Amino acid sequence: MAAGKEVLNKHTLKTSVIHIVSWGDDVLVRELTGKEAVSINQGALEIQRDVQAGKPNAQRMLRWQAETVAAGWINEDGTNVLEAADIETLITQTGQSTIELLAREIRILTGIQRVDENGKDSPVEDAKKN
Repeated sequence: MAAGKEVLNKHTLKTSVIHIVSWGDDVLVRELTGKEAVSINQGALEIQRDVQAGKPNAQRMLRWQAETVAAGWINEDGTNVLEAADIETLITQTGQSTIELLAREIRILTGIQRVDENGKDSPVEDAKKN
């Protein structure tokens, strides 16, 4: 039987548990909703424009990653761990590598970032970066 509108009310977002070595704990993240992904994609386009214009902005890149984490880091009940007001705290009190690890996994779950079967960025992603 084909699914109807009722599936929209079910929890259908993919999730993943990531072990954060520096925290000695696991974190639960989920893929972004369509609305959240649009916002994150817009941030990526702005960063890409900066790079193409020869004006890369490391602060904007870190904030974009932190916004991704804030949108996709969840508690076991599915509620967000962070609010928009927590982004600055995340940036100032968390290592960049941890923020990037979480943001990358959220982007992969969402389909924004592609990886090969070994978990490496796909050639398409490498080409976009270059």
